[in-house]
Amino acid sequence: MPILLKILGIKAIGTVISIVIFITKSGPSLTTPDILIYEDSVRVETTLKKAFSKGLDEIIKSGSEVGIFYNIELLEKDEQGLARLLFEKTIRQYIVFQPSTNEYIISLLDDSELSINDLDSAKVLLSKIGINMIVVDRIKVECDYQVRLTAALNTIEIEAIDAKHFDLNAFWNFKYPMKNTKWIPGKEIAP
Repeated sequence: MPILLKILGIKAIGTVISIVIFITKSGPSLTTPDILIYEDSVRVETTLKKAFSKGLDEIIKSGSEVGIFYNIELLEKDEQGLARLLFEKTIRQYIVFQPSTNEYIISLLDDSELSINDLDSAKVLLSKIGINMIVVDRIKVECDYQVRLTAALNTIEIEAIDAKHFDLNAFWNFKYPMKNTKWIPGKEIAP
């Protein structure tokens, strides 16, 4: 009997995933990053748009941990046109539903955890990032700078399928949102 239930579980999950991928028409995107000076640092802020579908919401409601990995890079291009990486960091923000309390636990980039009762509010918080990259004194007026951002989802374990690992990026049709700023003169960042 357990093998029959496993087969039924595989078929049900496969059907749901196929429908969700078929229904998803446009993938997620990142807004154009805002680059600003915050205290003594160069800061970047952006928002992930269209990241959550009904299928991904159901995965969240099942209690599985859904994480978004944001990769942030700051490049510097000198007067000769040679670019180098000044800063790179990957940030992980995640959400887990706690059925016992009917709350969504969200972990944000500063390692703070919040408990929220409303899934839509939780998704808004999960979709926003802001991070200080470097101290403003490292910006050279004669150089140009570019910020590059990407986002990706995590994998989860599903006991009903043999592979056991399911890449949640399937809900994004494996279209990883990316956004690059134009090259910005240093004198515009730190006048």
